This record gives sequence, structure tokens and C-alpha cells, in this order.
Amino acid sequence: MPQCSVPGCSRQGSLTFPKSIELRKRWLQAIKRLADDKKAIWEPGQAARVCHGHFDDNDYHSANYYGGKPLNRRLKADAVPHLFGWSTPKCSAAERRRERQQKREELQQQRTEHSLVEVGEEVEVISGEASEVLHETTEDACTHVSSGTQTDSITVCSTVGDNSRFNIENSTDEEIHYYTGLGDRSRFNLVLYSLGDAAYHLNYYKKAIPKISIANQLYLTLMKLRTGHPNRELGFFFQIDERAVANIFITWINFMFHQWNEIDWWPSQELVRYFAPTDFRAKFSKTRVIVDGTEFPIHKPKNPLPQQASFSTYKNKNTMKILVGSTPGGLASYVSPAYCGSASDRQIVERSNLQSLCDPSDEIMADKGFNQAQLFAGEANKLLAAEMR
Repeated sequence: MPQCSVPGCSRQGSLTFPKSIELRKRWLQAIKRLADDKKAIWEPGQAARVCHGHFDDNDYHSANYYGGKPLNRRLKADAVPHLFGWSTPKCSAAERRRERQQKREELQQQRTEHSLVEVGEEVEVISGEASEVLHETTEDACTHVSSGTQTDSITVCSTVGDNSRFNIENSTDEEIHYYTGLGDRSRFNLVLYSLGDAAYHLNYYKKAIPKISIANQLYLTLMKLRTGHPNRELGFFFQIDERAVANIFITWINFMFHQWNEIDWWPSQELVRYFAPTDFRAKFSKTRVIVDGTEFPIHKPKNPLPQQASFSTYKNKNTMKILVGSTPGGLASYVSPAYCGSASDRQIVERSNLQSLCDPSDEIMADKGFNQAQLFAGEANKLLAAEMR
């Protein structure tokens, strides 16, 4: 990728100069670049590019032709670069540190304010019908006490576990996004909803039922997957025992695997081609999936046999290997079962069901280093070895 044509910019550029003569002049006047002899305005060539750093969000389309969020950022027709080092005041390192410190203090203050609220300090009187609905969704976090009448009941939330200063109820959208990778609270609730009613009737690994709500158990699990916090640290966050953290994590990992494994998330040909980038679809119209092998490190097993089987000579550590596939539009569409690090790419491909998922006319794209063409010799138009440059 060529370097950005703006003077003083060292980033790589991907935006071409407009074909419109008038708009091109406005771009050249904005970037203020002179020719080599310093006597005239520089004239861009065919390879000249400008990077995205000289445009702000208002210069891009916020929606595609169908009203949805665009997959790729597209400049507006009249956009002109205007963010430059000589026009934008540079923020000193001290100012950036002060801004970060201020954000941390504000976040800490929010957490402190949440922690000062006593759960159970206020008691809400609700109707019997609403009480039953509330009891179904929070039965592990709340205790219901009859008020002595047929129409009213009192719901008192337990002060064990969920009254901690850190839980899903008190977390902001920014915290949820940081700890789980989900955009906001609504997306977190959508993930919880996708697991169904079975999430409220789990058989726990250690049999003991944790003292935090179902939503916070999912929150804890996603936090550990996202950030890798030790069990002891997560126990401090949610004010539960370290063994309870392990019990929750093991239970939910197995539960989510079996629950979401029932979903058929292999997209059809029509969906793959519809969401593929225009240029890619024109050149590789039959490509169904782009595959590659990857491996990730694991803790060294204590048992010598798994220790030997999981040792990767390529990474020089104990790893697990998987075959990953994505659509041309960037959606992860295939993940094979995990294999020990000593397994070869050929063995993983042989054991995968990737060929049976594709139609005879489909193409599977892989980079030239993934040399498994012989495995697809019996299938016409199955493997397209793309030279990644």
C-alpha cells in the first residue's frame, strides 16, 4: 500500500484522488504539496493516495443504500481532506495523561456512587402477577415474602453477591463493551436471551448454586474470556469465592457450547454473495469461504501424554489448533473442532466437514502457504489458492 501523499504524514494511504477536476483542485489546495522544483503545485500520479486520518466521521456515509450500517467506509462525494498536522493543534503527552486520569476518576466516582446504594434498602410493593414474572427471571437473586394479602407481595433482593460494587446492573455501556466486547447493554441482553430458559435451570459443575444472578454469571464468563482475569481477581469483583468463579466459568462454557452448537450458522450462497465486497464479487464470484489454520497457546498439561500431544514445534509451546473460515464479507462462518498442537494442517482438513458444506460449484479460498490442494483433488472448483501479497 503506498504512503500517504500529504506532506509530513507517514501513514499508508488507500483513498484515491477524485476524478472531478474541480474537486481534485480542492484536494490539492488542501494538502498544500509542492512539486519537486518548489515552483508549482504537485500533480498526483495514478498511485497517489491519501489516508483516512485526514477526514473525520462527518466526511463518510453513515448508512448504505438499504439504510443499514455500511460494511466499508465510503467518502461522501464532496468530502475534502482537512485534518492536517499544521491545522490541528497537537495534544501534548501531559494533556493526554490528564485526560486519561480525568476519565479514570469519573469512572471510579460512578462506581463509588453505585456501591453506596444499599440493595434491599428500598422495598417495592408489586402485584401478585408481576411478582411471579419477576420471580421467574431473578429467582436466584431475590427472595419473595408474602405481605399477608392476596394481591400484594414484597420482593427483597438478596444482599449476598449482587450487592457488590461491580455487577451488570451497575455497569455502564462503556464498561460492558470493555469487559465483554459487546457494544452495549441491549446486546448483552440479546446474548442472554439467545440462551433461552435453560440458562435459569443449569446443572452446575460443582453442584453448588452460585450466589449471584444468572446475568452476572454470564457477565463473569464473558469477562474471563475477553480479559483473561484470574479467578481470584474475578472473585474480588463479584465478591464470591474463587472456587465459585471456577464453578460458574466451567458450567457456562459447556452450557454455551452445547446451546449455541444447535444453531446452523453456515450462510447460504445467496447471503455470501450478497454481502461480499463489490470488487471481490466481480473477481471471485464463486468463493464461498476463506479458510486458514490458526493455533493458540494453552497451559502446559500435567499429564505427560496430553503434554506431548499438544506441543507445537512451530510455536515451541503447548497449543491447540483449529481451522477457521470466514465469508468474503468478514463474517466468521466456520470453526472446526480444536486439535492438539502436534496435529498437522492436513489432518485437521481431512477431519473437517468443510467439503460437505460447500456446493460443487463453490470455491474455497486459502493463502498460498496453506497447501492442501491435494485434499480437494476429487472436487471440482473447490480450492482457490490466492497469493497474498
